[in-house]
Amino acid sequence: MIRKLSLLSFTFTIISLLLVSQPAFTQITVSQFTFPYVQPETVDLSTETLRQLRNTVAGWSNDEIIMGAEILIIKDGKIAMHETSGWQDRESNLPLQRNSIFRMRSMTKPLVGTAVLMLFEEGKLALDDPAAKYLPAFDNPNSSSITIRELLTHTSGLGDHGSGDIGLPQRACAYVSLQGLVDDIGRIGISQPTGTYKYSDSGSATLGAIIAKVSGMNVEQYIQTRILDPLEMQDSYTHVSPDSSWANQMNSTYRWVEDSCAFERYWHPKMEQRYPYFRSSGGLYTTTADYAKFMTMWMNKGTFNGTRILTESTVEMAVRSLANGTYGMHWSVPESPIVNGMPVLFVHGGSDGTLAYAFPAMDAIVLYFTQSRGRSNRRSFSFELGQIPVFHNYM
Repeated sequence: MIRKLSLLSFTFTIISLLLVSQPAFTQITVSQFTFPYVQPETVDLSTETLRQLRNTVAGWSNDEIIMGAEILIIKDGKIAMHETSGWQDRESNLPLQRNSIFRMRSMTKPLVGTAVLMLFEEGKLALDDPAAKYLPAFDNPNSSSITIRELLTHTSGLGDHGSGDIGLPQRACAYVSLQGLVDDIGRIGISQPTGTYKYSDSGSATLGAIIAKVSGMNVEQYIQTRILDPLEMQDSYTHVSPDSSWANQMNSTYRWVEDSCAFERYWHPKMEQRYPYFRSSGGLYTTTADYAKFMTMWMNKGTFNGTRILTESTVEMAVRSLANGTYGMHWSVPESPIVNGMPVLFVHGGSDGTLAYAFPAMDAIVLYFTQSRGRSNRRSFSFELGQIPVFHNYM
């Protein structure tokens, strides 16, 4: 039996789907899905068990334990469950719809890690290169020891500017570019010895600047042209503004306020994004449909629908537990058995309430996307998912 996994380590810190009221498992046509809809029993899942999961999560939405959520369960390349509950925007009385667009926050990091590994495979960088080889601001006693491998595994020793603990001269959102932020991160340097695990937005920001330097294009351009476009992730974006043609597909985002014991809306798509640059630690906007394509590519050891993004050996290297028994190369990977070169489970979460599980040994993906910062109920969802027999022994 694989040891029970703390969702804290999966949702990050690690941090640091679900359903409108309509019949379960309705067959619908969604053009952007490569995955066909099937009845759960055809992929060894139970309609009744998934209905119970749906009803549980819908209850959370009805009681505003969360503001809303979308669940997508894919097994053997087929959709066994795709349901929503709750609100896209409570203030406008808009219910959450399938394939609405979420702010992914830290679930951006696996794409940044993928980009770095692609450049590694192309021979444009080495994982044991020092960051200072590409970023002059890191060429000082406080930062010169940091390597790309350590940035990928959150063992660089850098603090986390996302939690405000490194003493930047200004707030991260006040910088006009990612490079300006990273330059100050490099000048400040490590807050603990390299080799020690500490989850760090600063490390992911630094990787974004390295990608830009090595590739000759902004990190978001590299991700768009080398990952999103080849995987046909047509509803994924690296920037949003109120006049974006797809802004009405965006979900408003809520955070839990302890003083009032209630959710408040802190961002909606009629607002500008807070940062004037792409946050390589958390700047992606996407749907469950699109993120499932990315997850499938990783589960398939680097390929999706005939398009190869990474080699099998690189994927197998990246999803091993390398740091603190819980983290690989920009993936959260618990210590667990290896089957056919892959762990039985790897995951990543985002701080606005998103979470993705990959179960390579059983060819299954589970996406649980909410927009409920600070009270996403991901730990409870993990428990409920673990009650489903087919998932039980893997969690």
